[in-house]
Amino acid sequence: MTSERSTDLTRYFGEKATGLFWDRLAALGVEALGNNGIIELSPFKNDLTSFTSGLLGALDVLINNDQVSIHARERDFFLGQQRAPFLDSAYGPVHEALFSLSERYSFVWVEGWKDYMLRTAHKAHPSSGVSLVLSEGPDRLLLGQMRFAGS
Repeated sequence: MTSERSTDLTRYFGEKATGLFWDRLAALGVEALGNNGIIELSPFKNDLTSFTSGLLGALDVLINNDQVSIHARERDFFLGQQRAPFLDSAYGPVHEALFSLSERYSFVWVEGWKDYMLRTAHKAHPSSGVSLVLSEGPDRLLLGQMRFAGS
């Protein structure tokens, strides 16, 4: 892993955790793009179960990092009808699993308007947290600190 491709996440989660995160994604066929990553979900449509499991495993590396503020209590700001286009899409299981992270961890939440961000509380940003995943419609996910265009 080169530090060039993970500078943003490395700043928040450290080189070792960020390297493991990108390595787990690379094993799924997802490569970093500069300091971030883009996941087009269509190549995984025939095995969403394996892909989703691998994606959650990669995110767990960051979520269970010692820089995350595990005592924070956050709530979702992306509910009901906002989630419907994602859950009703061909990639519904992926989005459902991402949404469920906020139920498993009190310090992880989902926010957004048209698209959503999956965020985690962080010691360096206790009130705003750090973005892990951003959606661009139901078939594309952005990883890391890319600009959020859908709010």
